Amino acid sequence: MSYSAAAAEKDPRPLWSRLAERFPNEKEHLATYVALETAEVLAEAKPASLLSIPNRERACGRNLNSIWKEHGHELLADTPLHAKNSYYTYTDKDCHYQKTVHISRIGKEGNA
Repeated sequence: MSYSAAAAEKDPRPLWSRLAERFPNEKEHLATYVALETAEVLAEAKPASLLSIPNRERACGRNLNSIWKEHGHELLADTPLHAKNSYYTYTDKDCHYQKTVHISRIGKEGNA
């Protein structure tokens, strides 16, 4: 059994790669990614979380970092979520980087 198959058995959440193609609109695409990755914060099971937004083209053909730059803050304005303390890290030898954003519920501070 592959690592990803074993991980999928342990984690009941749907995989983003299986959902991505269902949302052709960029804003809906990003909203779905954020909702999936911050579900525990939205459900108030966790006070905060780190959201990784890779800067590379995904299998679906989209670059989430580019979409975040255009729609991220507007998207969060319609939710109980707040983004702060974002930073970039390099992820591989090809100099791909990802943006990491600290996400918390408005009025609830947490350390992710």
